[in-house]
Amino acid sequence: MSRGVIFYHLIDARRRTPLGRNDFTEWLMGYGEEHQELAMRIAGIDPYFTTLSELRNELHQVFAAYMRERRGRS
Repeated sequence: MSRGVIFYHLIDARRRTPLGRNDFTEWLMGYGEEHQELAMRIAGIDPYFTTLSELRNELHQVFAAYMRERRGRS
């Protein structure tokens, strides 16, 4: 993802969405209980004291760790 995408979906979305959450969390919350844990991990990312490149890396790490854990449970 480009830094513009990261800005739009992680930072600007907090201004646009009714509950002040990022778009990734909003989307995942719409898919039911199965993805609530991942949604909450992404919601926990603080986008205000880091660079957009670091945010992209942190988002990737959250997704990668979540997927590894899910594979381990199967």
